[in-house]
Amino acid sequence: MRLPTPTDPRLVAVCALVHAHPADPRTLAALGAATGAGERTLSRLFRREFGMTFPQWRTQSRLYHALRMLADGTPVTTVAHHCGWSSASTFIDVFRRSFGYTPGAHNRRTQDPTSGRTRPPEPPLLPSGNIRQQVIRGGTVPRSERSPLLLAGLLAAAGVAHFASPRQFDETIPRALPGRPRTWTYASGAAELALAAGIALPRTRKPAALAAAAFFVGVFPANVKMAVDWRHRPTPQKAAAIGRLPLQVPLVLWARSVAKSGEGR
Repeated sequence: MRLPTPTDPRLVAVCALVHAHPADPRTLAALGAATGAGERTLSRLFRREFGMTFPQWRTQSRLYHALRMLADGTPVTTVAHHCGWSSASTFIDVFRRSFGYTPGAHNRRTQDPTSGRTRPPEPPLLPSGNIRQQVIRGGTVPRSERSPLLLAGLLAAAGVAHFASPRQFDETIPRALPGRPRTWTYASGAAELALAAGIALPRTRKPAALAAAAFFVGVFPANVKMAVDWRHRPTPQKAAAIGRLPLQVPLVLWARSVAKSGEGR
């Protein structure tokens, strides 16, 4: 199966969040607030790089995850809820309109008669346009490399954002820390860029991923401060600030998983 992969760091960060949690219901504006990018900018980037809107791309991403789970024999209802559909019937309808048959028929079509196991399908490619294709199965990027590279892209995008728009990050720095907030903002951005580089390289992946897990824990107080300071702001901003708090847990687990996959390299 082929999926388009973004080239812009801001788009990389948003796509990484959606790929990591297919059922995440946040809007593009909320995801942009969590990664330091504006909704209009992201919307323009989705159309430019993917040739589709964010909702259309998210549906394609969810279908990709659904196909993976179906290939592993996961029940349709479980697949539907894990990938973000409100009900199994809604998932079945979207699946049928996308591929021309139901998930049940899909499993029968891809059944390997010799082993009884399900073979991965060959679904339609996503619109090409001005994008770089990443081969997910049997291509140039092995499955074991996707998660580390997505995490590296997320950290790189966040690091760039700290230097491109430092003011918004200055407001999240706890005043109890010594020195100027801007210094901590730049230091945080530099650390994220260094971690991204370390995770991208297999030789340094394990220690860099463990350091990233510790980093995600370390910045949690800043996220709490942001949620407290933004409690009187408009609802979208307040929701984005609060929504970042539980996000730290999967980020820490993600980094630890990448570190574990890097053992023995």
